[in-house]
Amino acid sequence: MPDGVPVRVIDVFDANMPPPGGQQHWLSVNFALGQPSIGRVGVKVLSRENNSLWLEAYGGSALYDGMYGFGARLQHTAWTLGNGDSFFISPGLGVHILPDWYAGHETLHYNRRWGYWTTGYSQYSPLYFLAGDVDFSWLHDFSPRFGFELGMKLGLAGRLAGDVGDCYPSGVMWGKNLYPIVAFYSGFRF
Repeated sequence: MPDGVPVRVIDVFDANMPPPGGQQHWLSVNFALGQPSIGRVGVKVLSRENNSLWLEAYGGSALYDGMYGFGARLQHTAWTLGNGDSFFISPGLGVHILPDWYAGHETLHYNRRWGYWTTGYSQYSPLYFLAGDVDFSWLHDFSPRFGFELGMKLGLAGRLAGDVGDCYPSGVMWGKNLYPIVAFYSGFRF
């Protein structure tokens, strides 16, 4: 009270409160099943009251093959439902890397080593996909620093580089360049 104005206790209390709507968390750990099936770790790098920016890294499986990647996501609080419950709509952009894709080809070619014509050849090629998706999730906060999250991921991944070959999973991929992203996930926020 150096300037003669008394400090209200409620002002001091409000200044120390975390932002409402689930935006107070700084770390997330999720496990997703579907396309892709991954473990994901996210770290908040820009805190806003309603729209926070997160960087994330993930690893697991996509297109029935090993995958890892990284990306960024904007976490938007669409609704605060009360009792520590929030609903998020979170668009994201990332890179999916499949390091050991088997790229088989059905071609007729002359095999100089063996001295006869043969069909097919294969190689291992890394694949790179640009993935855009949206997470729809519900968060229940048990405390200001711990919450449980349940969500769904929808999106599309497009091939940037790499040789897919002729033996790609046609039931999962749309041609040689696209695959849908549909996964359900659960995890915790700290």
